[in-house]
Amino acid sequence: CSLPPVSGMCRAYFPRWYFNPATSLCEKFIYGGCGGNDNSFDRPEECYKRCKSVNLKSVISVTCCNFVTL
Repeated sequence: CSLPPVSGMCRAYFPRWYFNPATSLCEKFIYGGCGGNDNSFDRPEECYKRCKSVNLKSVISVTCCNFVTL
């Protein structure tokens, strides 16, 4: 949980989550499909369960507001 996110050498596009010890939050990054490290999770809930006890409200606040302006 203290390792930085690693996208890996491949070029796939898999949204993943890593624990950022500086912010104590699980943050989204893009995983390329190969390589990487153990600080990579399919869902933010898995990240928090493994790396820090936090309530669901914190998970929602991290994932709620990804808007694109056209």
